[in-house]
Amino acid sequence: MSGFGYAKGLYDANIWASLYDVVKPERRGTALGFMNSMAWLGGSAGPVAVAYAAQTLGMGAAISASSIVYLLTGFLLLWGVRTFMRTRPA
Repeated sequence: MSGFGYAKGLYDANIWASLYDVVKPERRGTALGFMNSMAWLGGSAGPVAVAYAAQTLGMGAAISASSIVYLLTGFLLLWGVRTFMRTRPA
């Protein structure tokens, strides 16, 4: 349990710091609230979705299907970087 707490602390400290690096100061409150809302939404929907999938498909298939979420998230991140992180001429 202490390992989880340590890793969670590192994650939280770095995710908010990275947000502050890329968001303008006047928009940080909104961005932080949006990120926090999405995290709680995903965190609350995850157990329900896995329980439903485990009952209908089996636990092994439910865990394997979680790779789809990681792939979609990866593609979304790549799309976001290509779309919003374009280099601007100096």
